[in-house]
Amino acid sequence: MSVAQRSLTRLPLELYKNLKEKTDDCGIVDDSIVVTGADSQSAATLRDDICSKLRAFSSKSFISDTINERVTTVGGLLKLSPLVLLRVLDPLLTYCECIRFIEQVCVYCAPKPRTALSLLRLTHGATTGFSLTHIPTSLAALDTHLKGGIRIGSITELVGRASAGKTQLAMQLAVSAARFQQGCIYIDTEQKISVPRLRQITMNQAALFNQTNATGLSLHCAYEGQEFEHHVLLNVTIHTPNSTEGLLDVLSGLEDEIIARDSDPNRFSVRLIVLDSIAAPIHRDFGSGSAPRRAAAVMQAAQILKRLADHYNLAIVVINQTGGGAFNQGTADSIDTSAALGTAWHHCVTTRVQLEHNQQQHIHDQSIIRRCSVVKSNVVAPAVFTFRITELGIVA
Repeated sequence: MSVAQRSLTRLPLELYKNLKEKTDDCGIVDDSIVVTGADSQSAATLRDDICSKLRAFSSKSFISDTINERVTTVGGLLKLSPLVLLRVLDPLLTYCECIRFIEQVCVYCAPKPRTALSLLRLTHGATTGFSLTHIPTSLAALDTHLKGGIRIGSITELVGRASAGKTQLAMQLAVSAARFQQGCIYIDTEQKISVPRLRQITMNQAALFNQTNATGLSLHCAYEGQEFEHHVLLNVTIHTPNSTEGLLDVLSGLEDEIIARDSDPNRFSVRLIVLDSIAAPIHRDFGSGSAPRRAAAVMQAAQILKRLADHYNLAIVVINQTGGGAFNQGTADSIDTSAALGTAWHHCVTTRVQLEHNQQQHIHDQSIIRRCSVVKSNVVAPAVFTFRITELGIVA
């Protein structure tokens, strides 16, 4: 897992407790002195002071005329030499303490090897107490094929033409997550999400939850009717960035939001993040001659999403656009389609689900049979399923 984007404010207090050199009354360093008592408060104050100085620091002054960034993450810190760090943090830390700070951050953040058994237990919640490994889509055949639904801890892409049903499925996933008392963060870059439609899906599906789906997973919901509606709407947080820079700012702030949500007793912990869509701001901000910058922005977004999925055990659903997507309802023929953003993004997702509709018919007609295809997965074979969009949401 990449830790370059980890916030310095989220490093444990132990790093700051052991940072200051322990001196006796004469100012001589003595490692035998035991740090106790109110040092947690002192460490918290030291952490806040260090982070404040680093945030205010412009590396342009010390490194080069082309770099001008605030140091707020582990990656930014590790770009600094001990001497530069001393000039930034003086008089908070001495030169030796700056070296120790960098070393301790490296030791803490370096990935530790894990056994296959520990990874298996983590996947099935044996060590975390959390046993939900997938978020059901409520399409029984698709959930069965995907071995439970949208896999937690990975990135799933929903790709298709406009009005294929991508946003409908994403809203249905938010409702499904709330059924298991799990919250959702919805990043809407196209201002397409309809809260009335989300409410309609919530109310209509609440009556279906007290049964069992084809996977054998209980659909029992602890809430009913308006109470369930309240919990769904309370636990879906919506962000609406309208540019690539705004999107990256939102993604960079998700870690703090997730931690705050997880510690709020009145709200569900975050288990699902929806990005609808990743292509829209990229296409708006970068022209045909900006391929390197576009690829860099895509990779930065992918890196943040992968880190969050892995570190916080989240299901990440990213909606993407495509150029094709129509099929003939009576045949297996379809127009060849390809997801936007090219190969750089193509390899960032674990599972890709393509949604299609027959563009010759009225897209709001509930009788239209649409198609859902699993086109990429590292655990299941490709497969095709049909669905319709109704007041209940997406149904088989």
